[in-house]
Amino acid sequence: MPVTCREYQKSDSEAVRKLLNSVFPRAPLGKETWKKITAKNFTAPVAEADGKIVGAIPLKMLDFTVAPGHTIRAWIEFRVGVSADFRGMGIGNKLQDCLKNLLKGRGEMLMIRSARENSGPYQFYSKNGFYDISMPVRYRIENDRQTTITPEVKELSADEFFALENDWNRIFTDCYGDFGGYTKRENNFRRDILELRALFAESHRFFALKEEGKYSGFLILETGENSGNILECAAAGALQNRLKKLFYAALSAGLPLVFHVNAESPLKKLLDAENIQPEPRESGSGNPVTAFVLDLENTGKRIINPLPGQENLDVKIWTPESDGFIHRGKSAKETVTLEMKQHTLVKLLTRRIDLPTAITEERITVSGANPETVQLLAEAFKPAPWCYFEIDGL
Repeated sequence: MPVTCREYQKSDSEAVRKLLNSVFPRAPLGKETWKKITAKNFTAPVAEADGKIVGAIPLKMLDFTVAPGHTIRAWIEFRVGVSADFRGMGIGNKLQDCLKNLLKGRGEMLMIRSARENSGPYQFYSKNGFYDISMPVRYRIENDRQTTITPEVKELSADEFFALENDWNRIFTDCYGDFGGYTKRENNFRRDILELRALFAESHRFFALKEEGKYSGFLILETGENSGNILECAAAGALQNRLKKLFYAALSAGLPLVFHVNAESPLKKLLDAENIQPEPRESGSGNPVTAFVLDLENTGKRIINPLPGQENLDVKIWTPESDGFIHRGKSAKETVTLEMKQHTLVKLLTRRIDLPTAITEERITVSGANPETVQLLAEAFKPAPWCYFEIDGL
């Protein structure tokens, strides 16, 4: 039976919802929840066989910060569903090809937080052109530490917490303003995300740190049957003593804490100071964030630092899979080509690698540039540290 792929239409809503519920019965999507998911910044490739939808990949578009002041439009894949009778026929690959075509001009990258590195899903995305850009690893803190909640930390109700959104955004920016790797924080961001995550969690708890009459930190804890998952934690100034107070408050919930942290996060410094080690990646603790480049030139427009002299420069990219301009100067007198493998390009475009180091290590070669131009490009692509947060949906 021939299978064709096309873009999701509103009339497909119920058929796609039922398909996804049949594939993921442990987390069924109710009609109202599905209505909220599909209300805005949503699309999906769907696979049809004999007029019936047999596969779909729902996608949400988010403004994703790759470096301070630089965001891209990232489409996040959050479920891949194929009817049981049609698995093993390459429909997942067909859906991937379809979505890459339908999203041209509508965003810069596809992103997903993949499964552990030795899993089938990770191999599936690798074969479809997704490359690692960040490697948050899992930590588990058993509830066997002597901890007490300091008087400065209070637990808030959901309504109390959401009413203070401006305070939490202020604290988040103060803590992570020099970082990338997260969804842009906007009004109602947390409320909207947690409404969806409520499908998978028993409850959410909110801890707030208040010092001298002013909020200076917060932590969101998602509780399940056997553990608590830290979704987001921030403290003004990224001060370790503030983060520690919030972590100890989370432990007071009486559950082991499970969460993912990447190497550059201020939380990693706290964990190192407390001699808390991550679970080994060989056990599956590494859940890489992976990306696929949809639009080379538009990505360049969004992620390159504007610097004097760029108007005289055209910058091309060459990889075995990509060939095109990433920057066009208004009065270009010089063309430079950066040559590399595709996985290096993805990291360069997410501001994850240092250009001079990559050149020295022969991961990137440069054609048509003098030393001054190379230095200019190094500033244009200056890498940014990243922080990972479970609440971002990756």
